[in-house]
Amino acid sequence: MLTSLNKIKKLPRDTKIYCGHEYTYKNAEFCMKYDSDNIDLKKKFEKIKKLRSNNLPTLPTILEEELKSNIFLRCDQNDLKIKLNMKNQEDFKVFKKVRDLKDSF
Repeated sequence: MLTSLNKIKKLPRDTKIYCGHEYTYKNAEFCMKYDSDNIDLKKKFEKIKKLRSNNLPTLPTILEEELKSNIFLRCDQNDLKIKLNMKNQEDFKVFKKVRDLKDSF
């Protein structure tokens, strides 16, 4: 999964992302739990809440937004590693921890 996400991260920043399921609200809630001081995530979550309250889809999304707000795409970033008490850990280990946390969320 991490290999696939890393391939996606190399696409142009304006690439539209179409997911197969509308779970952006729950994913944003999860991201907020572990990355709550991320300003881009806060903005994204407000946008998601507004769209969903109007019964509108949150998809497609833009890769650039996801790179800034989606914790699964940020496992290589030091600020997130520090928040997860995983400073200097390999990206794969950070991703595994995030995936495990999501599985029990």
